[in-house]
Amino acid sequence: SPVRLDPDTARIYGPTSFIDTLGSDYIIELNAASIDKRFDRYVKLGLPEAFDIYSNPPTIKVDFDVDRFDRLDLNAVVEMQNFPADSSVFVANPDIVIRFVVQQELREEYFAEDFKVVVDYNLINAQDSTAPAILVFYPEHVIEVETIPDSLNIQYE
Repeated sequence: SPVRLDPDTARIYGPTSFIDTLGSDYIIELNAASIDKRFDRYVKLGLPEAFDIYSNPPTIKVDFDVDRFDRLDLNAVVEMQNFPADSSVFVANPDIVIRFVVQQELREEYFAEDFKVVVDYNLINAQDSTAPAILVFYPEHVIEVETIPDSLNIQYE
């Protein structure tokens, strides 16, 4: 959700040598280890406590909502790309798991068809006959996407 600041500006006073080091934007640290619910607090600006530096107002009200996220697993089958048409080379087990993180409220919105994972014949490692599972496409609102396994065994007939 958007972060709301009240007021959205503060005037900082102090020696010119300090003020000149500040940009037009100033980052406020929240000093909260784990924020898992709505945040609605007055926060100090975190100015150095020296050289007669102060702000007006001395605190800013910071308010935002927090979304919950879930880690999900979907079962899928990789698509074979650039493999010989005669089926003499194939993926031993094309089943994979797509693991990702998504907002809790969107967890029911995603299906295996929303993701595309391929294994490319041109990327086979000749040393161990494996090829990477390549995530080609995934929905924009998911994060931390991975495939399990991340490489697949290739078999020859």
